[in-house]
Amino acid sequence: LAELGSLTIVQPEPDLDQDVMVVDDQPLDDAGMVKVRKVLDAVRRRSGSALFAGLRSVNTVPAARGLASSASAFAALATAAAHAYGLQLSSAELSALARSGSGSASRSTVGGFALWHKGEREDGNDSYAEQVFAPDHWPLRVLVARVEAGRKAVSSTRGMALADTGAPFFRAWIDQCER
Repeated sequence: LAELGSLTIVQPEPDLDQDVMVVDDQPLDDAGMVKVRKVLDAVRRRSGSALFAGLRSVNTVPAARGLASSASAFAALATAAAHAYGLQLSSAELSALARSGSGSASRSTVGGFALWHKGEREDGNDSYAEQVFAPDHWPLRVLVARVEAGRKAVSSTRGMALADTGAPFFRAWIDQCER
């Protein structure tokens, strides 16, 4: 999916009294800003800045279609925010920061084929990804075919929560992933 992605600009502004984000020329609503603020608050804590930011993002990953649009968006957000607030983060730190917005974003910061470390801390701040193979390690291709218009009915986060409580093989899948 290398041809799809997100371009995000983060501009700390002394005149703002809250973070404001425009995504694909549309203001992001309050519900959408919750995870964005989580990432930005973490960056502000680390940088020692109290400045709110104006953000603009352009995405070529179709949103809510199961193509990891949130992974792309939060990897771009974490990278742009760290840069805008002057943080010099290691690959693992940037990955963990992106993960605070979207779990899959942890892998998107490193590129290629990644190993996602579960971590042990309750807050998840020690969960990060590391690249194990470059993007061209395996000659894989992805074909995306649009079969239905509109957003998916169930978000990925909600889908995982439903699977955890109702899918008979969910626990076995988690156990297998850990092995």
